[in-house]
Amino acid sequence: MSKDEQANEINSFIDYVECVVEFQNSNQLLTKDQAVEIEQKLATAGAMVAQDPTKANESAHEAYFTLMGYLNGGKKRSRYLYLYGVHIWAYLIGLSILLLVIIVGQWVSFSIFQDVRADVIAWAGLGGCACSIYFLRKSIYKYQLSKYYAIYWFAYPIAGMIFGLALATAFAAGFLSLQAKPTYAVYAVIAFLAGMFQEWVVGTLQDIANSIHAPKKP
Repeated sequence: MSKDEQANEINSFIDYVECVVEFQNSNQLLTKDQAVEIEQKLATAGAMVAQDPTKANESAHEAYFTLMGYLNGGKKRSRYLYLYGVHIWAYLIGLSILLLVIIVGQWVSFSIFQDVRADVIAWAGLGGCACSIYFLRKSIYKYQLSKYYAIYWFAYPIAGMIFGLALATAFAAGFLSLQAKPTYAVYAVIAFLAGMFQEWVVGTLQDIANSIHAPKKP
């Protein structure tokens, strides 16, 4: 690894640690004094990158270890809830199991609109849970799980149920069409993907609508 590549890697690591410090300070898992202490160590590391990358790397990791010590040394309740999101994991896993039981047990296999069965709601909810679990894991891995954003992970699967049912119904009603008549499996896949990618789908549809008829600027 060249000196420039090493410097870029160290600077990227310093930027990452700074982001975590700022995030967790706003998340109230770091006090102001703790955040300032770590920021000072990062500033020292940043100043040494050009002259002595090895010492800069050591200083940056010292700041990181101090950060981890503060985050993992706090109250267990705050750490479990706001650093690792235990309550969100419990909700998402519990809801996923419930929805799977509903599907496998065929508890709601009756038709609600033409060939659309009620259990497409469960498929859509599973899609929402899958998406939430993926991004929740990513947020925890990066130490950027916001306790103020937790409601989003609770609401996303529920919104996915509504959106998945609406999209499946739209296909059944002919507002959206396929080359062949959809089967139960097709409706289930549509609902699952709609629940998983609802935010992307809504954003895409909005972009398409804006490209067709651009909104007037105030």
